[in-house]
Amino acid sequence: MTIREPNIERKSELKPKIVNGRFCLFGSVGRGYYTERYRATDLQDEDRQVSLKHYLMVPHFTEIGATIFKWHVENSMAIDPHPNIIPNLLVFGGGEEQRDIFVIQEHIEGVPATTWVNNAGSPKQAVDRLIHVLEGICNALTAAEQRRELQYCLKPGDVLIENGSDVVKVGDIGVYADHLSYMSISSHCSSYCSNPVPIVTDYWDIRMETSISPSARNCVYALGILAYEIVTGLPPFGGRTLSTLEKHLHEPIPPLVDRAKFPLPDWLLDVINKCLEKDPALRFKDASCVSSALAEGRQSDVQPTLANRILKGVGKLFGSKDKSDAND
Repeated sequence: MTIREPNIERKSELKPKIVNGRFCLFGSVGRGYYTERYRATDLQDEDRQVSLKHYLMVPHFTEIGATIFKWHVENSMAIDPHPNIIPNLLVFGGGEEQRDIFVIQEHIEGVPATTWVNNAGSPKQAVDRLIHVLEGICNALTAAEQRRELQYCLKPGDVLIENGSDVVKVGDIGVYADHLSYMSISSHCSSYCSNPVPIVTDYWDIRMETSISPSARNCVYALGILAYEIVTGLPPFGGRTLSTLEKHLHEPIPPLVDRAKFPLPDWLLDVINKCLEKDPALRFKDASCVSSALAEGRQSDVQPTLANRILKGVGKLFGSKDKSDAND
């Protein structure tokens, strides 16, 4: 996925380069821990702008690991179009021993969800935007779960707000899914990784690596981590190290209320904290349950306000005045 903003700083500039005989790369727009993103043009349709994401897998993947990764991305391409999901359009191998992976995604003009929420004009608007973002992510996760593409990792750069529509767009659905099993420190994946290391330990639930049957509750934890970072600016445990994994397993999450950049209603704090429960059994069962909790919370905010208005109207009808009227 490509993020374009007026003052974006490109990490590097490239001369146009043709990849797979079809995609012309003309600039890198960012590099992650083991990926690099490029703006690209599809030479089969030169009016079509796409995003190419290059996964630098060579140090980590064996040949079978790369094959499994590509299979998961190809499987995600079969997911029915969804308004909250940035579709993966094509995946192919390249580089040394064909172990580098290239994923072509639809190009979305937008801004990162974290920026969008924190640039709100008021704390109330920031809360409303945060709820909107979480609801959009829940919709995307629910659609993916229906196709058994569980999303164990959600990073801030994977979530955009589309320019002009404010629609939440989630990228890399099907990419950060079961393939994480082949890139972890767990012994059961050693046959897939030539150099197993924790890749995104600050964003996902290590319990999935020791679970016989990972579930949507692991995705809920990832959603909680992302919500935590949107609100505070940092994940609860920074650093992609073995010690970070230990913190996820054994240390309590630093209280969100103490780190939040803007005040959150109690019910929303409760929802995020429930997503972050150490024991998966205490979390929401899946993203649809989180979505229901968000809808109920919204309603609880609206009802008292509506009730107060009704009472005030009844008072005026019968000639009584509330305190605010008496001071007018």
